Amino acid sequence: MSADIDFLWDLHSAFEFSNSIGNSNHLHDMLSQSLAPLVKILRLNNALVLKHHLPENQIKVFYSVKPYDDQPHIAQAIQWTTNLIKNPTHTFKHHLPTKPGQINPQTTIWELNDYGFLLLSADTLSHSDNFVKSLSIPLQKLALACRNCELFEELENEKKRFKSLFDSSTAITALVDENGQILNCNNKFKTLAGDSAHLIQKASIDQINFINPKEDKKLLLSTLQKALNTQKKQHLHIQSGYDDKIYHFDLTITPILYEDSHTKAALVEAYDVTPIYNLQHELERESKLLKTVISLIPDAIFVKDSNGRRIISNAKDAEFAGLDSIDAMIGKTNDEIYPSEHASIFNEDDHQVLNEGTPIIDQEHFLINNKGRAFWLQRSKVPLKDENGLIYGLVGISRDISQIKELIKDLKYRADFEMLLVELSASFINSIQGELDEKINLALERVGRFCEADRVYVFQYDEPGKVMSNTHEWCAEGISPEKDNLQMIPADLIPQWNEKLQNLEIIHIPDVKNLPDDWQSVREILEPQGIQSLVVVPLVVNERLIGFAGFDAVRFKRTWSEEDIRLLRVFGDLIAVSLHRKWTDEKILKYNSTLEKINNELNRFAYIVSHDLKAPLRAINNLSEWIEEDIGDKLEGETREQFRLLRGRVRRLEDLINGILEYSRVGRIRSRVESFSANTMTKDLVARMNFPPHVEITIQEDEISLFSEKAALEKVMAHLISNGVKYNDKETPKIRIQWIDHGKELEFVITDNGEGIHPDFHEKIFLMFQTLKARDEVESTGVGLAIVKKIVEDKGGRIWVESEVGKGSSFHFIWPKYEKKETLLNV
Repeated sequence: MSADIDFLWDLHSAFEFSNSIGNSNHLHDMLSQSLAPLVKILRLNNALVLKHHLPENQIKVFYSVKPYDDQPHIAQAIQWTTNLIKNPTHTFKHHLPTKPGQINPQTTIWELNDYGFLLLSADTLSHSDNFVKSLSIPLQKLALACRNCELFEELENEKKRFKSLFDSSTAITALVDENGQILNCNNKFKTLAGDSAHLIQKASIDQINFINPKEDKKLLLSTLQKALNTQKKQHLHIQSGYDDKIYHFDLTITPILYEDSHTKAALVEAYDVTPIYNLQHELERESKLLKTVISLIPDAIFVKDSNGRRIISNAKDAEFAGLDSIDAMIGKTNDEIYPSEHASIFNEDDHQVLNEGTPIIDQEHFLINNKGRAFWLQRSKVPLKDENGLIYGLVGISRDISQIKELIKDLKYRADFEMLLVELSASFINSIQGELDEKINLALERVGRFCEADRVYVFQYDEPGKVMSNTHEWCAEGISPEKDNLQMIPADLIPQWNEKLQNLEIIHIPDVKNLPDDWQSVREILEPQGIQSLVVVPLVVNERLIGFAGFDAVRFKRTWSEEDIRLLRVFGDLIAVSLHRKWTDEKILKYNSTLEKINNELNRFAYIVSHDLKAPLRAINNLSEWIEEDIGDKLEGETREQFRLLRGRVRRLEDLINGILEYSRVGRIRSRVESFSANTMTKDLVARMNFPPHVEITIQEDEISLFSEKAALEKVMAHLISNGVKYNDKETPKIRIQWIDHGKELEFVITDNGEGIHPDFHEKIFLMFQTLKARDEVESTGVGLAIVKKIVEDKGGRIWVESEVGKGSSFHFIWPKYEKKETLLNV
């Protein structure tokens, strides 16, 4: 600065500089306008504003009139100033402004109050005290202008940020004064305002179309006043309808109090929660529906949080717990609901599900609740997980399976009972003569123990059904037997009892003491035996009552179920059949004894016939031959013929006796059952019969096997074949032997070319002693076909003839292909 600075820097220059300060709200523009005259007036090379950043206690060049990078004296001055403010022992105000040459000849530093410093640079600088005084006031104004510009710019930035936030807000936002006048709003608000958008800057908020009805508008204004008066944020929900739609808004009214405390305004933020509200409404509807469904489900449904507390329950869940309402379940843990012994088990289950994430499926548990009610429960629990897979609770279901358990128990009882009956039935079937009484007593014991009866017994009626006796009995330990005391009891002694049994009805008495008066006679018999309850089932064979089986409860009263009674009746039928078999076996044994006697008598008769009758016949035959030999030369004509007829009658009588004996043996005496071929057997038989060469016999060639009494079949075949030859009137007798396979049977057919049989005799020829011609014409006893018929029918078959006179005959008979080996009585 030149030596005449005091002259140049007068009051007018100072006033001009001062007036140039603060004409702009923007700091750079203001500094440019303010410092340019100062540089010109003082003939400076440069002027710099140094900003003092207090938090960092640093100096930074905020504004420079001209570039200064190639001016070391300016850098020296800036560094000096930096060192000055960082030295806590210095008070920099005592060093300012600096005098030319204090730092360097070209720079001087001036204070701008608390804003910073002004650095002036010239080729040479010098100034007087007057200059310092005259410049101090404009520099104070410059410092204030810098501060105001900064504040203005900060305010502008805040306005921009506010507007950006205002416009980018997801809410429908408006700035409203205390009268409801809209001061400003964002684009979302304008969009919803619709046809009233042009009125927004003038309208009251209650005039906007999308806020209706009137009640909501009044509520909005009253809530606005409340927020401004209390200076507290208010919340409001309104429902609005426009564009034929219903909208829901959540409003937040935030009061804004300006520093002057005279102007009041509020920020109104409206959030369109229609989707959320609709979703919430839908969730509430579904929640009600879910609660309705849960309440109607016959199983217990419950949901627990991560702490094991119920947050959802239903009536069945409360019933299982023994509580009177669902509310008593909500918020409770297992320990607060169930007895301790059950709660501990449920807690272990919850820990497994909530902590380990392992579900529990169809686990059975026997629960006795606080009211003493017992349930068999089938329980399932599964964890509830959020979208991150974290467990936040569990859902469970419990089903009452008490009836199923009881049904399974009943089914097992029934199955075991039925299996017991099957075993007893097999035992009875496999028993031999004389074992049935022992088997019946054993059956009474097994059924009695199974049914937990105290006494089980059997009564049998006599043949007329007038008297009954206890024939079999089993008693449990500690129960006295009554069998010896219950013999030969007249049935009419207890008429009501007897009448029910005669009608084949079951007698079920749950409590003997409660029998009606007309059953007094029954009670007088039952009570001395200590019987409290009983079931009696009739024993029936061929719809005829033969007795009854009883099941007594002595130690305690008992009501027998329908299923028990049904099975006991089956057992009674089994006993009835066994008793009938016993009687049948006894009758068979008696019949066998009688039959054995008859067979012995027949055997003696056969012996008499064979020896006592045949011996005289043989003597007559021999005597006639001896007489004829002695006087043969004297026998002539008719006398010789009489001797021939005599011997013929003797032979015929002997043949007749043999035939009768053979007929009597059929069915009594059997030969061995064996396997053989029909073709081979027939060929061997024909060969043994040794027919003359002119007899033609044809045998079917195919092989077929039989397992039968071969000797009996050969006897039938021999009779029929020999008859076909013997009674044949042709020069060349022809016999054809065939068989037809009928599966389990064979049909044999023996055909001849003889003179045939008239249909009138097709049945008669199978009778004893029946012949078609006089015995003097053809020697025959008339027994052969009768024997054949008896043998065939003894095998379960039949025999018949198909024949016409002059066309030969065909004899057919049915024979079994397979005979079972039997134990036969051979006499």
